[in-house]
Amino acid sequence: MGMLLVEIYEKLAPGEDAELLTRQHQTTQETPELFELIAEYDGLRELIEVLQEQRIQLAIQTNRSRASLQLILDHLELEPFFACIITPQDIIHPKPHEEGILKIAKTLHVQPTEMVMVGDSHFDILAGKAARTAATVGLTHGFGKHEELKTAGADYIIDSLAELLPAIT
Repeated sequence: MGMLLVEIYEKLAPGEDAELLTRQHQTTQETPELFELIAEYDGLRELIEVLQEQRIQLAIQTNRSRASLQLILDHLELEPFFACIITPQDIIHPKPHEEGILKIAKTLHVQPTEMVMVGDSHFDILAGKAARTAATVGLTHGFGKHEELKTAGADYIIDSLAELLPAIT
């Protein structure tokens, strides 16, 4: 949803132990029942295949913990497709700060102006803008709402992954 999980619980349950709630949430995320609910977005594999054919490197920056993300990547067998993965454990300032994108750029030996930030929250768009990426693309099929993505300054707003290539090529 863009924020660190502990920040979400600080907002959802003010006065409660956000760290404890976060740990309980993370424990729940590791159950087989939860993984049965996780599926990749329609068209993801096809999109990855086209991007690989075009030698476009893929990276992830998430405010999700590394352990939680790893479980999802393992479940969906997606990790091999990403040249760089940045989680809150790798940086000091999470999104919407640009630090993660700048670290990806450095790792992949590209300039931020050669990158496109694609995300489903206004935090993603704000991070892309702060890093001065070539473009920012907001996805409405995740957590992103069209108006929030527009207000954050998304260069393009799309409703499905099938719309991504035409938006950035």
